Amino acid sequence: MVYQQVTKKPIIEASMPIKDVFHHFIGQCHKLGHIKMYNNYTIVAWWFVSMIRLLSQKDKRNLSFLIHPSAQEAFSFYQSLNHQFSFNQINSEHSQAFFCNGQTLHATRHKNTVFYLFSGFEHRIFNISQTDHSYSNILIYPSDYDAIDIEMQAWRGVLTTVFSSIRSDSLGILYHQINDQLPKRYISLLFGKNSLSEQKLAEISTTTRSTIAKQRERIQQSKKQKNEQTPQPTIFDLLTRRECDGQGRD
Repeated sequence: MVYQQVTKKPIIEASMPIKDVFHHFIGQCHKLGHIKMYNNYTIVAWWFVSMIRLLSQKDKRNLSFLIHPSAQEAFSFYQSLNHQFSFNQINSEHSQAFFCNGQTLHATRHKNTVFYLFSGFEHRIFNISQTDHSYSNILIYPSDYDAIDIEMQAWRGVLTTVFSSIRSDSLGILYHQINDQLPKRYISLLFGKNSLSEQKLAEISTTTRSTIAKQRERIQQSKKQKNEQTPQPTIFDLLTRRECDGQGRD
């Protein structure tokens, strides 16, 4: 395997935007296992860096994103969260330019101007429906990029955001969301067990276990009340339904 030593000179000759995101390349290489240390020098697999390219400024002005199938669970999980701040209140053209300038989106090409996005959607200001992403750095990976690496990178970005922007009064909900939606292999990797405990979440969020327990209790009570308010079918309803089912079979 061929490696390229990283010095003050860029590993690849490129325009200024590439240089701006090069350190991000290094971080991603390290996380995905494509980076090594040798005599205090950072060594990067050349094949890995060269297979990723930065989308040109012209191509960023008219494109659309779909969530990559391998990142769909992470995306759905992120969309269900209660965040500390609502960016909808400052979602103007100027604020988008401010927050999106320099953010990095990771994607593979699906077809023509349609791309599969698998990381970067966890930026709070990101809007998947917009078509002009000229403020962002968009890294395009090969279409056959490993699905497991895509899934892991999607969850990494989401969870990094989760543990920095979740409302303290939503920890009880987050407890259930993580245990119900986060793949078990990542729960085990992050928390050392097959499930996230109230105590561990309390330690992560610098709160008390009793706070989370009380929030969970309120959630259960709310669900119970909703179930009690749901009208139960009467005997007449059941008989009518059965009669209609019988007629349908005839």
